[in-house]
Amino acid sequence: IDLSRTFLESKDSVLKCVIISDSEAVFWDSYNRFISLLIKPGTRRFSVNVFGLDYYIYYKDCSIYSKLTPFKQTGKLICKFSITISESVPGFQNLPTYLIDEYNNFIII
Repeated sequence: IDLSRTFLESKDSVLKCVIISDSEAVFWDSYNRFISLLIKPGTRRFSVNVFGLDYYIYYKDCSIYSKLTPFKQTGKLICKFSITISESVPGFQNLPTYLIDEYNNFIII
């Protein structure tokens, strides 16, 4: 058994999100634009700047956990929801990946 190479299965993650808006119309516009960006075909690069990491993910699901609620102190509307994303090819350290042949020569396409 060749244990020198490790392959990871795809993994799902749930991101908790909040949209704060001035009105219901602004909320729905923001929400719809956000989801429409996520549901486009292909993967999206999701960057976590704090850690300096990039993940290549695709959208799986969205569920709203709370209704659009007025925030008394500011008069703004708040909605909390979660999105499920999937990383189809997870990596250990987000290092670049290259194809090589059995002689360790790079395969250039």
